[in-house]
Amino acid sequence: MDQKLRTMADKYFMAYWCEDNPELRETALAWNAAISAEAKKLHQECIIIDMCSFFAETYNWQLEAGRPTALNITVPQTYDPSYSGVVEKLIEMNYVPLADPEHFMNILTTGDILEAKRTGKVGLIFGAQSCDFVRGLDLNSSVEIFARMGLRVMQIAYHSRSFAADGCDTGTDCGLSAQGRALIRAMERSHVTVDLSHVGCRSTLEALDMAQKPMIFSHSNPKAMFNNLRNITDEQAKKCAATNGVVGVVGFAPLLCDDKQGPSIQRFVDTIAYYADLLGIDHVGFGLDSNAEPGAYKHSDAREMAEYYFNPDNFSPGCIEYFHDRVEEALAAGRGRLSVLTEGLHGIANYPNIVDALLKRGFSREDVKKVMGGNFLRVFRDTWAQ
Repeated sequence: MDQKLRTMADKYFMAYWCEDNPELRETALAWNAAISAEAKKLHQECIIIDMCSFFAETYNWQLEAGRPTALNITVPQTYDPSYSGVVEKLIEMNYVPLADPEHFMNILTTGDILEAKRTGKVGLIFGAQSCDFVRGLDLNSSVEIFARMGLRVMQIAYHSRSFAADGCDTGTDCGLSAQGRALIRAMERSHVTVDLSHVGCRSTLEALDMAQKPMIFSHSNPKAMFNNLRNITDEQAKKCAATNGVVGVVGFAPLLCDDKQGPSIQRFVDTIAYYADLLGIDHVGFGLDSNAEPGAYKHSDAREMAEYYFNPDNFSPGCIEYFHDRVEEALAAGRGRLSVLTEGLHGIANYPNIVDALLKRGFSREDVKKVMGGNFLRVFRDTWAQ
């Protein structure tokens, strides 16, 4: 892609992540408009648990359209290692249900998830995509304190290596540290679900081998379909299922792109079907990896995301060429803003479209309920204090 197109693409990525853009809203709601009456009814019945979201700040059109039961909200920022930064972010998140109790509530137990469904509120789960902030002289004490403050889900690394484990982008494949093994035991003891998304392959396999409770990949697609450094091998997925855990399919466009097809809701459902065949339907969920507040990204974060899109090291060679071609075609056709979307799956607003696509693919009503949230609810019953 030449520099002119790249500059234009960056502009549209900013519009997607940093603005509540009317064109994107219109597109997202249009995708929902064509779903069946059966899908609309089933969407209303489902407990919907999205295991990767960001920036829950106000009740907005996305939440109104999608009607999530519970969102695993990333708190703190992925690279924030400080106690004070985490506490500050947790206070900010806690303000949301205090300011708007009509629409939001905090999730501490599975009973809270059921209450959120009963009352039609959006439940907020305190979930971290990194773990360095819990490092201290005594991990048991540190994890317990954060669990008392509401921590319910935590990754043991992000892209780079944490004190506990390798990340998926370290360039190495080292396993758990001694402190990492201690961290996992502390999390299980304090009823915090172990999340292995973004974690290096060897580290995840060692963690799964020592699991005493179910573990999860909150948002990870299969490398067998999409050869991306953030996706996981079939071996990782199978070992997760063997703990009675769940793998969450992710809707983030680059992770659904291969060298033949662009990211779409059909590919998203293909991925759910792949895991259902590989693991069994009881071990599949989703984490869209999208923001709950439209346009809430900082410009600096959006620039980083744009860099991710155009870094060939993050894709198989054919995939990055295909994705660049797709963006160029969208820009040339005047559909610049839409070039960053997974077609049919803008984000939270399009949960009804997921239900419709699963029914059209032949999934039963009960299996759709499991994928939309029932399976993760089971894991939480086994890992959280009730």
